[in-house]
This record gives sequence, C-alpha cells and structure tokens, in this order.
Amino acid sequence: MTTTTTYGSWLNHAKHSLTPEAVILDYINGGGTEWCGRVAESGAFDLMAGDYRDAVQSRLPDGVQLTGDEFIGPADEAGRNQNDDLDIGGIIDGVDVGPIVERWDPDAEWTIEDVADRINAGSTGSARKTLSRWGVKASVRQAGRGGQSVYRAERVLTAMNHRPGQGARTDLSNSQ
Repeated sequence: MTTTTTYGSWLNHAKHSLTPEAVILDYINGGGTEWCGRVAESGAFDLMAGDYRDAVQSRLPDGVQLTGDEFIGPADEAGRNQNDDLDIGGIIDGVDVGPIVERWDPDAEWTIEDVADRINAGSTGSARKTLSRWGVKASVRQAGRGGQSVYRAERVLTAMNHRPGQGARTDLSNSQ
C-alpha cells in the first residue's frame, strides 16, 4: 500500500500567491474593470483557473497531485516526502499564464474550429449544432470565398456556462 504525505501548500512553493486562482486574478487585474467583469460574468475565469491548474499538474511527476491548494505525493517508510529534490516552485514558475488567459479571453472572436476546441466538440458540425441549440449566432462572416463564420467568445462562454446540466429535462416547463 502506498502512503502519501503533503509536499506543502501552494503558498509554500509559489511564495507570491495563496492559490492558483490568485495567480490568474493577479494576472488579469491588469485589464480594465469592464473586461474583468466580462471575464467573471462569462465564466471565463473558472476556465482560466482550471487550465492553469491542469498545466501545473501536467508538469508534476507521476504520483504527485495538486489537490485543492496542497501538493500530495508518495511518502517513504518514515512518512517523509519521497521527492525532496522536487522543485515545485520552479514548476509553478514555468507555467506561462498569458496563453491560458488569451485562450479564454471573452473579447476574442472564434472560428468554428476554435469553438469546437473550446467546447470539446468532436467536430465542427457538432459545434455548429451545439451553438444553434444554445442560441448563439455568428457575429460576422469572414470575407472571401472561404470565409468562415466568426463567433464572439463572450457569447459562447456565457452560453456554455449557463447550459443545463447533464440529464436536465429542458422539454418541460417550470410549471410542470
């Protein structure tokens, strides 16, 4: 049986922020007040924080997990950290927040390929059907023969974060 132990809290390793979410908050606070409001209202903040956590986790060695704000990993027979030489602070510092924030920027405009990627649709056709079901329409069409429809990220994010949960009966009215 594998025994686990704490490898320290986020604050022990990051030194400049209490949580992964605080790192994102510090980064986006450089944006305007209205933009920060759109990030919060659209649900983009939670997506940014989730991607940031995933990026840090992907750089940790097997068996070490970021759980909440604690790093947990295997212990030796005496219950001590097996990875004393693991530089978690360096791992955290090695994650560039900029591309994560840009990926979920509510002011961006997305092609159908971008939408499919962000909503985890299996194809662009599936993404189109999903957007139609959510009532999200293209904001503009690119010029030219091969021009694509372009969607406002804020509209897609808001619809995605306000959709009914799995198994919800959307065919019934609230009065039934």
